[in-house]
Amino acid sequence: MCSKFEFETKYSLSRQRLYQDFENSLMVLGELVNSVVNIVGQSDKALTILYYVSKYLCTANQVQLCPFLMQEGCFVPWNHFLKTILELPVPQGEQAKSLHWKIKAIAGKLSYRLMVNYGMLTLTIKD
Repeated sequence: MCSKFEFETKYSLSRQRLYQDFENSLMVLGELVNSVVNIVGQSDKALTILYYVSKYLCTANQVQLCPFLMQEGCFVPWNHFLKTILELPVPQGEQAKSLHWKIKAIAGKLSYRLMVNYGMLTLTIKD
């Protein structure tokens, strides 16, 4: 059994490694997503790639938003990616456990978590 401090230290170090890997792969993932989003309806492989990118984005930001994404303007393209996934049309007759719905569930869960934890809920637009 370990103390709370030891657990938090080990956990923090393992998350730092994940955040470094995420930051290093972000550019490549962004280019991959941009090229794949346009052909999702035409290819099952494109849908599978989107699934894995979504899962990676969700896993890397599951506990806390990656510090790199908290910098000005870094999360905007990924927010657009989540919005694009949520707006993707689902083919008629798709079953609830299809890959389309799994991707939408991941994007919805991550969007909700980010809005609840990091959104500015007190911000209002006044006329």
